[in-house]
Amino acid sequence: MSDKYNEVLANLTAPDQIFAFEEVQNSSGVTYREFINTPKNLADFFKFGLSFPEWEFIVFNEERYTYQQIINKAAQTANALKKVGIKKGDRVAVCMANNPEYIISYMAITSMGAVCVFLNSWWVPKEVSYGLENSGAKILIGDEKRLRGLEEFNDLTKIIVRPINDTDFLEFNEFISIESEEFSNPDLDTNDHVTIFYTSGSTGFPKGVLSTHRNILATLFSWALVTTLKRELEAFENIEDISEKAETSEIEGINVPVQSSILHCVPLFHVTGSH
Repeated sequence: MSDKYNEVLANLTAPDQIFAFEEVQNSSGVTYREFINTPKNLADFFKFGLSFPEWEFIVFNEERYTYQQIINKAAQTANALKKVGIKKGDRVAVCMANNPEYIISYMAITSMGAVCVFLNSWWVPKEVSYGLENSGAKILIGDEKRLRGLEEFNDLTKIIVRPINDTDFLEFNEFISIESEEFSNPDLDTNDHVTIFYTSGSTGFPKGVLSTHRNILATLFSWALVTTLKRELEAFENIEDISEKAETSEIEGINVPVQSSILHCVPLFHVTGSH
């Protein structure tokens, strides 16, 4: 099995393949492997979906959204945030239950060069207050349950998604409704900070962990490689000559379908859920 593993891995990471890598050295002199074909930033990564704009992207209860619809709303959100003064490097917090607006906000914030601060939606108001102060967030996008109890933050713009009751908060759909569905072209660097996730706080207060575009994209490509490798190994399980068959996309008698959807049950404020 190890021979099969090594041969399939070598094929997937060959110089002309999507998972090709090279050895690079960071500023501290540490040498590591880096994928060559990763996009330079998350904004470019999100554009992959535009190859299939009408494909269904999110199903939430009775709601269904194509990729084009979500990317359009993300662009509107980014433009609305820019209009109220959010610029590259500013922190914008998100705290809500899993829903389409969470994904839209994440795509918008990271694509415009701001830093998306993921606040634990299981936190009580005191803990949310800590995260807001610690991160220096200028805006909070959240649902009604998470925005209640944050009256002390008078200078913080609060945008509410899916309100149940009448509130004084700025409603998300109204906030973005008149904005362009086209992203501006921000100057993004692969080493720009892009997210802050908070640790569990098991040894004290939760700590904010900064990640860059490069960090996240390396993770995504690593997971994609592992998934592809597993699928290829399953496909070639009963084939002796792997290298001969690996060059064809159709293998007689073998049918390993690609999973077309997932049931997302992990909180989006967790790195596993968001990535």
